Amino acid sequence: MTVEVKTTLDYRNGVTVTDNRDLSITFSVDNSQINLNSLGTYPVIYSATDSSGNETQVTIMVHVVDTTNPVIVGAKDISMMIRTSYDYLAGVTVTDNYEPNLIITLDSSQVNTKRLGTYPLTYSSVDSSGNQTLVTVTR
Repeated sequence: MTVEVKTTLDYRNGVTVTDNRDLSITFSVDNSQINLNSLGTYPVIYSATDSSGNETQVTIMVHVVDTTNPVIVGAKDISMMIRTSYDYLAGVTVTDNYEPNLIITLDSSQVNTKRLGTYPLTYSSVDSSGNQTLVTVTR
């Protein structure tokens, strides 16, 4: 089973317990080893016991992953005067569902502030899971 980091999980959802004779079954879930706030693989143990004392245990592995791209906000098209400098990162931020301090990389290599025109400016950010966001605006 795979679940996104920092989400919730109903461990009983979709689980069915049956017995060939007994309708009175004790069912439990041990999810004490799982940490949904941290990437990794964790065991979850399902146990069922009938009134005769017959017990069955099943262990599944839960893979906590990060598949969510970072979000870049504040990047927007702007007009600027020729031969002026501009702080392209002013007001631009990045957030992520898992990592608090991502870096924004800026590609302004095609911007020519000495010539009239429209030029692409690309902001990018990638987290340690390899999820990447690119935002291209014009200057």
